[in-house]
Amino acid sequence: MNTLKKILIACVVAVVLAVVAASVYVKLYGKALLEQALSGSLKKEVRFESVAYQFPFGVRVGNVRIEPDFSANEILAQFAPGSLLAEPRRVTQVVIHGGTYSYVGKGESPLRFRVEDMRLEASDILIPLASVHTSFKFWGRLAQEKNPLSGSRVESSGWVDWVKKDMEGTLQVVDPSGHAGLTAQAVSKNNDMVVTGDLKMSGLQQSVAPSQGASDVNQLISGVLSAAGIEIGAKFSFKTKMDDLEITNIGFSGKVIAGEGFEKMFSGKPAASE
Repeated sequence: MNTLKKILIACVVAVVLAVVAASVYVKLYGKALLEQALSGSLKKEVRFESVAYQFPFGVRVGNVRIEPDFSANEILAQFAPGSLLAEPRRVTQVVIHGGTYSYVGKGESPLRFRVEDMRLEASDILIPLASVHTSFKFWGRLAQEKNPLSGSRVESSGWVDWVKKDMEGTLQVVDPSGHAGLTAQAVSKNNDMVVTGDLKMSGLQQSVAPSQGASDVNQLISGVLSAAGIEIGAKFSFKTKMDDLEITNIGFSGKVIAGEGFEKMFSGKPAASE
């Protein structure tokens, strides 16, 4: 029994010493090493405000900025214990809180949108980057003004290989009523990405700030279309590069669906009372 106690005590002491050493190492060198490693792997400037040890084998990074389009309040990462002393280091889990991604297209009237309040979860990442399927899923909220889908929830999941530039993922944009206004699938092979999807909108949504007169007209038309149960649907597709997203040259094909309300409006039958 005495031998077993000594072994247990030795194990506890070893774990405590390892935790203390990891905490000191992260505090002294973690910020500079992580910034350098991630900047080199992503080929973008990466900056942190703070880096702290996260039990048992991880780090907590605060106020992250990846130029030019991503920021996050906090990133938590856990490493595989066996990979801490040799490269590549394997990250078993990454959780991002309070992320923001901004997109601005090219041209005179570029497409703009911003996703805020992002939470992203990913597993199995190698640093420096090496070929591996990294599973991911995230949630967020569209916040860009003058966007017909503003305020909608964004959900996405799939896998990505950053080295081979391969990817398969799905995305949907769900409005506050629970209606999926946009769904999309993205497939990339050797950095050549094809995005296909469906856009479904009921009524007329405003994407610009019109004059008061135009606003009244749009509201009137929107009310008529909504009452008629008309849904505007369109399939879309475009090609881009996985590491340089550019949403241009979008091809559309669509249809207009008239619901039961449409028939009632033009049949002379009175609408049902509420």
